[in-house]
Amino acid sequence: MVLEALGLVGQGRWTEASETVLWRDLPSHWDIDVVSDPRFARAVEQALATMPEGISAEMDRLVAISEEDIQEAIDQSVASYKELRARYGSKARLGQPFSTEKARESVVFMRRNDLDWLFFRHWRLGNGWLSFHEAGRALEIFHDPLAIAMRRAVIMKRYPDLLFMAS
Repeated sequence: MVLEALGLVGQGRWTEASETVLWRDLPSHWDIDVVSDPRFARAVEQALATMPEGISAEMDRLVAISEEDIQEAIDQSVASYKELRARYGSKARLGQPFSTEKARESVVFMRRNDLDWLFFRHWRLGNGWLSFHEAGRALEIFHDPLAIAMRRAVIMKRYPDLLFMAS
């Protein structure tokens, strides 16, 4: 009943309008390749062409990982290690503080997550970018595979030298 009222099901079948709704679920047994669909490619171009300045600035900030960011992650890891060692003693089984490599991996992971949330909150396939006011009223689509695919595609086009941020 509800799916029919929304125009997603008709005559016992999924309607054409429902296909992009299903992109958000991407059932693995359906083998849907969203990123090769021309509608997705058009949405990528639209997202790049209509990106609001605030979103653009936030994206630029998130992809720019400095040595200071890496050192801050190391410092936090060392401080956490010391706090746990003090709390639980020398016999507690604790991992070592971050190496530079692990700190970089951690910062990249967190920044990708923040980029995903930027898309979860502010981007919609049919509407493009939501204003900050609209995003405040919109339902966040948590861990949306379509938004993640869009984030990856936008990052690949906008920052071709930072492809590690698109994985």
